[in-house]
Amino acid sequence: MVEFILVTGTGTDVGKTVLTTLLIRRLRTSGLKVLAFKPLCSGGRDDARRIHRASAGVPLEVINPWHFRPPIAPAIAARRAGRRIRLAEIVGHVRNHASQADLALVEGAGGVLSPLAEDGDVPELVSLLRARPVLVAVNRLGVIHDTRSALACFPRKLAERIPVVLMTPALRDASCRDNPEYLRELLGPERVFQIGRLDEDLSSGAIPSAVARELDRLIASLRGTHPDRPGRTAARS
Repeated sequence: MVEFILVTGTGTDVGKTVLTTLLIRRLRTSGLKVLAFKPLCSGGRDDARRIHRASAGVPLEVINPWHFRPPIAPAIAARRAGRRIRLAEIVGHVRNHASQADLALVEGAGGVLSPLAEDGDVPELVSLLRARPVLVAVNRLGVIHDTRSALACFPRKLAERIPVVLMTPALRDASCRDNPEYLRELLGPERVFQIGRLDEDLSSGAIPSAVARELDRLIASLRGTHPDRPGRTAARS
């Protein structure tokens, strides 16, 4: 049966597509049949095209069936276009095309509570797909608050197992050194991952060894190959 991993973030432009593209490439080195989706795009299809370039022949329309021009939340952009997208449509598309895969990556749009469809956002999509979420955030001032707020959007038992991936920004601020350690104290060291700054085209070329090690740790966590050790995040039940 196909496994689903849903890549979400604390907001927009935090590195979800960077992580998704890296995961596609790293997972395929293990011989898994991996499919990736960016079901909803608004404000252009650049993110979907990046995933397409890394996806070895998967049609763009399979990766990204719904796309809209206005750079606003997908559900609102869809309304402007006279569409009313339901979560069942998203789930149906993903499940249909991923049926022969070992693992499917699904990238959300915007932050955890950004309106994806008329009837829900990322937590509801996670539930319907029975997906394992991973939360992406930028390592900068405010990331501790943003991370805790995003995790609190999920049911407590799930929130206590969600891995957090900190993406290194182009310009580091005074908080960058301490944020990862504080989050490890708060959530548990096995749940916090760091991806160094990557400027090259992620659809090809070698993945730096330090990044590859973090990806392998993350994949092990998401696929349940080591015991979960919950942290002490406060989240809704």
